[in-house]
This record gives sequence, C-alpha cells and structure tokens, in this order.
Amino acid sequence: MKKAFLAVAISFALAGGIQAGDDHDKGHDSDHFEFQPGTLVLTRSVYVGTPSLLVPGVTNLPPGCVAGTVNVPLVAGGTTPVKVACVTPTNDASFPNVFLNAAADPNFGITSPIFLDNLTTDGHRIGTLPIPTDQIVTSFSSKSELALHLSTDGKSVTFAGYRGGPGFPTAANIFDVSNGNTPGVIDPTNPAVGQYYRSVGEVDAHGHLMVTDSNAYSGDNGRGAIKGDSLYDMVGNDNSGNRSKSQVTTIIPGVELIKPTGDGDHDGDDAIGQIKIIRNAKSGEVFRGVSLAPQDSRGDDVSDWSW
Repeated sequence: MKKAFLAVAISFALAGGIQAGDDHDKGHDSDHFEFQPGTLVLTRSVYVGTPSLLVPGVTNLPPGCVAGTVNVPLVAGGTTPVKVACVTPTNDASFPNVFLNAAADPNFGITSPIFLDNLTTDGHRIGTLPIPTDQIVTSFSSKSELALHLSTDGKSVTFAGYRGGPGFPTAANIFDVSNGNTPGVIDPTNPAVGQYYRSVGEVDAHGHLMVTDSNAYSGDNGRGAIKGDSLYDMVGNDNSGNRSKSQVTTIIPGVELIKPTGDGDHDGDDAIGQIKIIRNAKSGEVFRGVSLAPQDSRGDDVSDWSW
C-alpha cells in the first residue's frame, strides 16, 4: 500500500522538567515514551487509505448525504430555501489522485492518524509518539488543525482534531469529517452530515494523552488550541453549510456551543467560555476564538490535573 507522509505545523523546544527518554522505536507506547529535554516536537500525519474506499461515479459523498431543499429561518421572519447537493467521486482512493475528488466534493477530506515526532535541533528523529486513532484523528489533506502549541506553563503541548459523536466512529479513513456538523450544532443545510467534535488533544512530557471534546466550529475546522490558566483557548472558523454569501447575512446564525464532553448533555444551556469573533476585512472570512476547560473523555474535570 502506498502511503503519503505529511509533516505539518510548528516545531519548538519543550520546556520544564522533562526527563531524558528511552530511544527505542518501540517506545511508541506512551507508558514508556518521554520527550527529551532541549529537543523539538513536530506533528505529522500519514495517509493510510486504500483504492477501494471510493468507487468513481458510485460512492455517495459526503457520506450519508441526502439531496433536497431545506427551508431555513430568516432574521426578518419567514424562511428561504437552501439546496443541499450530493456528489460522487471522480477518482478512487489511491494516493495522490484521491485528493482530486475535492473538485467534485468541496467538503472532501479523509481522516488520518496523528504522530508526534521528537527531533534533535539538527533534525534527527529521536522517537515518535503515535496518537491512538480511536481517541482523536486529523483530516488529510487540510492540516490547519495540527498546529502545535506549548502550554503557558511549559508542561504540555496541544493540537486540534476530531472525535466521533454518538454513533460516529473515531478512526482513520472516514470522509468529509472536517466539514461535518458537531453533535450539538446541526446545520440542516450541510451535506456533510457526520457528527464529529472539534476536540483538543493534550500531551505531556511523558506521552500521556488527554482529549477534550467541543461543539465549537460546526461545519468547519478548529485550527488550534493553547492551554493557559487551566483553560484551552481555541481558534477556528465555520461554517460549511450550503448558504450563499448573500444568505449568510440574512439567515439566523447557528449557535456556537462550547461545552466539554463527558456528561452526555450538549444542549448549550451551560456552555462555558467567551466567544471572540474576528472578521477578515478583505475576504469576509470569520475566525472564532473560544475558551473551554480541559476535561478528559471520562468526564472528569482535569483543569488542575498535575502532569
């Protein structure tokens, strides 16, 4: 199987009391993995798809898409019709032509595993920490979500990714996740009907992983997160529904839901954090910043967890 390698994001020196690690490639087990002091950390992903994942002219994209017309409410009252269209791929899932399908499917992407490489300052690889694909994944080939940030206390690094909501698996080789809805914010005009949290992965110096789920950025990417003062500050943009540019200003906007997972309640009544909105004056693109408290997949509040 032909695999593609993509190294992304920012590399930097980890700081703060990191002990020298064991330089074994089998040290991928986080129980034994440690980032070495004075070194660099680099995020990357590897495309692991196979040709049979897509059949040109047959496979429905985005997965689960149902074509039709949706009536959505207007700010001034009443509704306006918005068309939802589905497509089929032009290419199978062989690398690199799999990504030519983006011309037919504007939501196109495929989930892939995340790796954190520990490098010397002159670029030699010391070891690699693979992030379990049943915990959090990224989306190939859009790599904005793997920007890597050192926490303000220097004890951990964070990155943004995706985790499946109820009934949706967290795994590699799932299509159109990065433009899908989040479980708590469903856009009926979005043809990418999969429900995936925009999650924050946090890794400490010993390779321990914690994942916090969020309903922010439904329909698009969460681009990055940094931990400071026991909170994650996230940035991202949305949304990828089928509304036109002119409709965006007249249709009632969706709710930005910023709530950690774990308690099964995503109604937004007790959403936490402050939403900060920045608009690009030239392109009109909106970037939204949010803050949320770290919370692991068991629902335990770990804002003050000692790494």
